[in-house]
Amino acid sequence: MVTKPRATARLGYSVTLLIIFALLGYVAATEDLTAVVINSKNSERNIRITDGNAEDRAIDAKISGVAKLVEALKSKSPFVDGLLSKIKAHTPVSNLLESQQFNTLSSHISDTYPGKADEVMIAILATKYDDEALTAILHAARTRDQTKDLADRLSKARLSNWFHEEVTADDAFLKLKLPASGDMLVWFPETRLWLSFVSRLHPKNTDDMILSVLKTHYKTDEQLGHVLQYGLTPNADIAARLKKIVFKYWLREQKSAENVFEFLLKRHRNFVFQTRDLDDWVEYVYMVDMKTPLTTMFKVLDKR
Repeated sequence: MVTKPRATARLGYSVTLLIIFALLGYVAATEDLTAVVINSKNSERNIRITDGNAEDRAIDAKISGVAKLVEALKSKSPFVDGLLSKIKAHTPVSNLLESQQFNTLSSHISDTYPGKADEVMIAILATKYDDEALTAILHAARTRDQTKDLADRLSKARLSNWFHEEVTADDAFLKLKLPASGDMLVWFPETRLWLSFVSRLHPKNTDDMILSVLKTHYKTDEQLGHVLQYGLTPNADIAARLKKIVFKYWLREQKSAENVFEFLLKRHRNFVFQTRDLDDWVEYVYMVDMKTPLTTMFKVLDKR
């Protein structure tokens, strides 16, 4: 009997795959995301410093109170309103937090409202810039060493304001200008902020809410698969968390190893073994077929 060349090739391919898959490993990671806590206790809605952790002071006012404070500050201080006008007129968004006008305003706010300057400052900026512009300002500042810490603080204060404005998880996704293309989501620094916001907004069903919003913007399983890009430091924890959420959904929907191969690896074509997305697929196969995962992998690959 004549041996078919393709069968021989398959046999060698199978042995190679078994060796490769036997060596593959994966690490599950979790993320402990925290958020700044803001309480609402003051009936007059005035901001005051509270007792507690000096690194995470609370503000006893809802966002309406902050807005009133900002308006009062502007009306009583033409100096502040004048600086805001100069900043808006003459300072490029790309380096606003480095401008002399901003530094002057920041010093004034810090002296006037010690302990809560970030909340007041971000509320003031929100009166001059829309969500898209303010997101761009903070994003640009976060890429520079000299303004990164300030941008992070202002971003957290912004999330606190949104919490009291009852901004939804989906609205926050849009306000943070997260990418329409899922394969870039894990690389955006704003993604970490969004996950933190959803955790605070929905502490009991955080993962379900994250998945709900992701499915709104990435409507197919293949698009969801693009979200699961292999994460490197410092975003490996984000990649691991998103993977956990999506895998749980696929398992619930009884997606097979072959289905998930299509979602994760189809786009890589001939470079399947060169992509780190292969690790994610191997991990899923072990979850869906704990008894014979290597056999399942070979069957899926043998069809291609």
